[in-house]
Amino acid sequence: MPVERSKSRPLLYFFRKVSLLILFVYVFWFGYVELMPDFYNEPNNTRWVFLTESLDNKHFVPEVSLLFLGDSRTNAGIDFNRFTNAWSFAAGGATNIESYYALTKFLEKHPKPDTVFISVSPRFMSETFAFYPYAVRNNFFTWEDIHEINSLYTKNETDTTLGDALLFNYLLHKVRWVEYYQGDISRNYGIRAYSANKAMIADMQKRRGGRDHPGLRNSCSDLNYETNYKKFSPSPILSEYLQKTLKLCTDSSIVLICEAMPMNQSSVKNLHPEFVSQYQLYMQDLQKKFPNVLIIDSLSAYPDSCFGDDSHLNSRGRAQFTSELISRLIHKSYDKRSL
Repeated sequence: MPVERSKSRPLLYFFRKVSLLILFVYVFWFGYVELMPDFYNEPNNTRWVFLTESLDNKHFVPEVSLLFLGDSRTNAGIDFNRFTNAWSFAAGGATNIESYYALTKFLEKHPKPDTVFISVSPRFMSETFAFYPYAVRNNFFTWEDIHEINSLYTKNETDTTLGDALLFNYLLHKVRWVEYYQGDISRNYGIRAYSANKAMIADMQKRRGGRDHPGLRNSCSDLNYETNYKKFSPSPILSEYLQKTLKLCTDSSIVLICEAMPMNQSSVKNLHPEFVSQYQLYMQDLQKKFPNVLIIDSLSAYPDSCFGDDSHLNSRGRAQFTSELISRLIHKSYDKRSL
């Protein structure tokens, strides 16, 4: 007498097939995203991949005496090729968190530089831009880094700078959640970015870590982000990492120069007076805590004709700021009185 087949077996068989298919697709997706970023990444992500790989010695970085840290304002505003033995790890949207880990990762594999120049944009003392979508997405942080960041972040329950679920968001990026990559992949049809990205990486090598900032005009009077702030309210986690950088350089006998890049004149005229005074007091307090660090507490202005957009120096402004910086370093007159 034949045994009656369980009615649940076809359904179970179907779910097994679907599960295997999903697993196959996911493994393919994970491998593609993990191993082929040059084929699909947009330029901003390629910049962060290059930064991560350079710190991991996958791209050649020479021994340097001068190291630059900061965000895109630093990248756009300084011609790194005009300095002897210099390199830049400045990247768009980088805050004190990314700058600190760039420095520590560099020191792990290279001799320490004589001098570090770090530009701290006031905007990125209060908010982040690159932490998840660029730095975490492109493997800049290790698990140990994230664990340290989370430990410091959760000490202050009122700090919302990095959101509510740092570790969960990190793990979502590590499993290559589709949402974080589909934009770049669809815009580049999966494989069309390879030649452009390879050319960009070669160009960043020639620029000593720098990148050509796109879309800059001959002049700009638009107002920058900081003009929207009525007060200067630094985030506890971002402030913590700035002080960690200052302490690291002090303990390592590295000369550290800390200042904000120039703003266009239109923006400086529209900054809220309380914002300016609070910023200066904050930087002056840091100077008292770290007397061996050269901290510029003022927010300087360049003519609007030196800016290509509301925040970034154009070629004219870059040439001027670079020349002034070289002069200060050569004559060792880099202090508040020289500005």
